[in-house]
Amino acid sequence: GFGVRIQGFNFTSINAPDANRMIDPSSPDTFAYIANTGDSNTRAVATDVQPGVYRVEFFWWERGGGDHGEIYIAQGSYVNDGDTSVGGAPEQWKPIGGPPSGDFYVPGLNMDGVDVVSLGPGLIEDPTSAGLGDFNRVAPNPNGGGDDGLTNLFEVQLALDNVNLTPVETNHDFVNFNDPQSGGPGRIPGDIPFPIDTPADDNDFLIEFSGTIVIPAAGTYNIGFQGDDGAFLRIPNQMFDAVVENATGSGVIDEGGARIICDCLTGNSSTIGQITLAAGEYPFEGQFFERGGGAYMELFGVQDGGPYFLIEKDGARLALGVGGGQPIVDGPGGTPFLITEYTFDEATGDMSITWSSEVGETYGVFFGGDLASWPGELDDSIAGEEGTTTLSFNRGDLFGFETADRVYFFVREN
Repeated sequence: GFGVRIQGFNFTSINAPDANRMIDPSSPDTFAYIANTGDSNTRAVATDVQPGVYRVEFFWWERGGGDHGEIYIAQGSYVNDGDTSVGGAPEQWKPIGGPPSGDFYVPGLNMDGVDVVSLGPGLIEDPTSAGLGDFNRVAPNPNGGGDDGLTNLFEVQLALDNVNLTPVETNHDFVNFNDPQSGGPGRIPGDIPFPIDTPADDNDFLIEFSGTIVIPAAGTYNIGFQGDDGAFLRIPNQMFDAVVENATGSGVIDEGGARIICDCLTGNSSTIGQITLAAGEYPFEGQFFERGGGAYMELFGVQDGGPYFLIEKDGARLALGVGGGQPIVDGPGGTPFLITEYTFDEATGDMSITWSSEVGETYGVFFGGDLASWPGELDDSIAGEEGTTTLSFNRGDLFGFETADRVYFFVREN
């Protein structure tokens, strides 16, 4: 879940309102999704927005499983993420903050596209080597657990080497696959089904991909993959300099710099390596495996500093005027309004909240049992002090919540 407040905005509608997706009834500059979910999928519309500088506050939490959080903005009213244009028109969604805008070189594939070898679904370990769907022998499992499915890249190679298995060989314009029955969020739109897709939720399958990447101009590029589960990308005889994005912490460079790899069970393997290349064509290869649950895989890149593009057939180019989030800028003056400190003494019940403040402003502090309403009021007219203001109180002052095991606090600038 998450919450967004833009001071000075007046949100008047929200896509698909329900008990969790809502505009704060007491503060219409705020909207939120107030529950645990795999996709909070929430957009609110503010009307009569005037040119100017606005204070933005965003919080987001992760309970368990997959995790991703993002905040973006567009001009207009759109129910779904995909309802804005994709051609750079003013109403296109832009991240708040985001990469700088500009002209960036984009790597592509040559006219041969990418060759894909697929095996599965339903690959299993079989120590007897008797089954047509086996890996040929049981493999070490660095990810732990005792399951007999596909859990690491060592097992991927065992399956590819098994002469009893019949691969599916296909050619594509890009690597941007998804299992339609249980895909994943990814970061690049335009997914197509895996070559071995069935009407079921497919598990325990793999792909091996290879082709020629085209670098349009000499420079430093960020190239990588994202998927569910593990994968690697190799550019033989070239050297990755650093891992610049590592969603799991398990992404590394090995083989003397020629390969970036995330050999792990994960819903987001995002591993991006930085590499300096001359203009020209370079062979590449990689592998991906899916153990269970969601399944997707994509390969992307861009000149260092730009937003990521799919690496696709005949796609090497100079992309003009791309990127560019809605920039975060310094305000017109004054002190940013932030909660800076919170204390709680469990033995005595004494508590305090400190926030940044200005002389001449007044503030209110409220409390409640959730993020949707604030029935309790500690003080609604606290005079601001220079720099910071602190309100001290006791747990016993939280009328109706004195013994609650969870309380939320809200500080408002009046």
